Amino acid sequence: DSYLHIDQNSIVELNDLSTFVLEQGSTLELESDALFQVANSCSLVLLSGSSLIIHDSGEVLVEDGGYLCIEAGAQITLVDEESHIVLNDGWIHGVNPSITITPSPNCEDLCNITIQGDGEIIDESILTYYQDVIIDETVNWTSQQINFMGNLIIENGGILNLQSSELGFSKYSTIFIERGGVLNNDASTISGLLPCSNTMWPGIEVWGTTTASQSTSGAQGKITIENGGTIENAITAVFLSKSNGSGGYTAGYEGGIIQANDAHFINNRIGVRFYPYHNMVSGVEMDNLSYFQLTEFLTDAELADESTPEEFLYLDCVKGITIQGCSFTNSRSEEDAAMRDRGIGIYSYDADFEVSWYPGQAPDSSTFTRLNYGVKAENGTTTKTFAINRSAFVNNMTGIYSKGIDNSTIIFNDFDVYFTSIFHGPDDIFGGLYLDNCTGYTVEENNFYNEDPYPFPDEILSIGITVNNSGDDENMIYRNTFDQLHMGILAQNRNRGIDYTTGLKLKCNICTANRGDFAVTADTASANKGISIHQGAYISGDETAPAGNLFSHTNYNNPYRDFNNTLSRQGIYYIHHFGTSQDPWFPVYYQMKSAEYIKRI
Repeated sequence: DSYLHIDQNSIVELNDLSTFVLEQGSTLELESDALFQVANSCSLVLLSGSSLIIHDSGEVLVEDGGYLCIEAGAQITLVDEESHIVLNDGWIHGVNPSITITPSPNCEDLCNITIQGDGEIIDESILTYYQDVIIDETVNWTSQQINFMGNLIIENGGILNLQSSELGFSKYSTIFIERGGVLNNDASTISGLLPCSNTMWPGIEVWGTTTASQSTSGAQGKITIENGGTIENAITAVFLSKSNGSGGYTAGYEGGIIQANDAHFINNRIGVRFYPYHNMVSGVEMDNLSYFQLTEFLTDAELADESTPEEFLYLDCVKGITIQGCSFTNSRSEEDAAMRDRGIGIYSYDADFEVSWYPGQAPDSSTFTRLNYGVKAENGTTTKTFAINRSAFVNNMTGIYSKGIDNSTIIFNDFDVYFTSIFHGPDDIFGGLYLDNCTGYTVEENNFYNEDPYPFPDEILSIGITVNNSGDDENMIYRNTFDQLHMGILAQNRNRGIDYTTGLKLKCNICTANRGDFAVTADTASANKGISIHQGAYISGDETAPAGNLFSHTNYNNPYRDFNNTLSRQGIYYIHHFGTSQDPWFPVYYQMKSAEYIKRI
């Protein structure tokens, strides 16, 4: 083992066809302003198990015609922000062929080399490098490849049009779209430093003016992304305010606009982050002008800084955000990312938004795939709500979780509820829709299912709909289907109502091949726990009055498999159509039998 230490302000230069081989167990360490220089025809070779450490503004410089070879397993530590390996235009990957090294080293692609610390490799061979760039007028960049070691600043009145270009940013470089500035990303990629793009960078800040409407000239920054435009490997791809430098935002700078059509957000920790803003026009709050159409949000690899993905979209106290035909996906295997570490498609707090398909001859549905939550929506102090329709939720831990939100609309959606998991915890429950302390909701015409037969008894819990504490108001779960689930509908705690017209009603739902269809539970015995006392009604001549649910009729050794009301501690009257136990609308496995028309369960 050997150790070479280059002191501060010292220079070591390889010349005259020299080759420096750092062998396994050996270390090369550079202090601040130290320089290790590889001249033309010379070679620096770092073998597996060797260690290169650069501090402060120390630098390894490979000049035009110099060779660099780093084997997989070499430890590269660039300690500080200014610690660099700089590759001049004309550097050569490998070892000078006139030099024989035995055994011959296996030179790894630099994009596959793991770099520890805050420094970076700067490859000047095919790219332009900029420090700070200020845009204060209309500027067009077409088919450009540019790396930024500083910031890109688009000032008020500045417009940067990117077309078929690639921009790379260092770990400390940010795009600032100031109030009145515009960035148009047309078929261009914005990422970490090129050509590897394998380091995280801060992302794009879009500054607004909280007190101005989005139609006020010069008040709001704006970014548009279209035709395959991509933002990747960012801590927060688009940050719709001004950062305060500590992970939060600076009040007064909310209101920036993002409009995305056929955009891609790839392997970002957070995709797009909205902050509280009200688009007020003549005293009336109007919809936010931001939207997302046919846009992909994807995690398909471990993030470059090994952090856990958080939210693709984070909506904080905004109104009228539309999401049409977008996909939210974590495609990594469970061996690589457990369900609870797969991120959230859309998180909203006190926000109003709509998720739907993108209309056209062949409409594109919005999809949420293999996430911890597809949508997680919570209300704190407002009455804002959301609508989700004609969307697909595939193999998420929870498709939609709604807490404290009234008057939401969830219709015509498909929920493929996950039922197999390699790395699930003992208490994990995979669910389609969870309504937690919500009322006034419309939940209709949704399909909840597993694609494969339910693997009883070696299953984990999968539940179509859970309703917890919807209170005394009249609410209804209507015309949904449940197939091959652990449980179709679970009603918990206070959903009872105060008379036969109020409370939660289950009507015209279709259940097939579930282990359990309906269950009602309560944490304590109380007169207001359970569900509405009357499920369906008998009205002479009205065929729509009875409950109209269709049951699975498959026992699975469960005597209450169709309708289990044993844990609610409160009786109900279940009114169904004429029929026999052979008819699916006639409950067979339930708590107790009563009359033909009326079942008290």
